[in-house]
Amino acid sequence: VVQGMTGELLVSPEPQGRAALHYDIHCAPVGTPGPPETWPRVTAVRAQPATSIRGLTPGVTYVFQIRALGALGYSPWSDPITRMCT
Repeated sequence: VVQGMTGELLVSPEPQGRAALHYDIHCAPVGTPGPPETWPRVTAVRAQPATSIRGLTPGVTYVFQIRALGALGYSPWSDPITRMCT
């Protein structure tokens, strides 16, 4: 997860080769109540180019998790990744 333009973070899942049909990315401000499964979700068709998550508030730290969908179903969600948006 890297900074894009102001209010934007760019998410690049680790490629899973041809095994991944797409990637789910969910994010929320750190401290958001409720389970991560209820956070807003974005679907990325491929790992590259990075998926832009826009409309974020500068100065707020966000937590992200990513999972892949393949022929055998969904992978587990990744470990949480945090990044402050500028």
